[in-house]
Amino acid sequence: TKDGNDTPGQVFLISSSQEDELSYEYKTLTDNAGGFTLAYIETIKKPQTWRTLMEHLTLKLDLQTPELSTGQQENIDEIFTI
Repeated sequence: TKDGNDTPGQVFLISSSQEDELSYEYKTLTDNAGGFTLAYIETIKKPQTWRTLMEHLTLKLDLQTPELSTGQQENIDEIFTI
């Protein structure tokens, strides 16, 4: 912050796969796209909680397991907006 005081924020990181997995690319009619990106764009169109977002992403990604990380205690069952 401008006055030099740290303020906590809500920071979430979604990894497209686990450390020991590959993140896959897919060929579309017009371009190549990451599997995680395609699943995320399709899933995020409706309001989500962090839990339901991760559940839907996991169902859409057959060969990789996305992972959610945050640096502080958060309620992952509340609806979030971007």
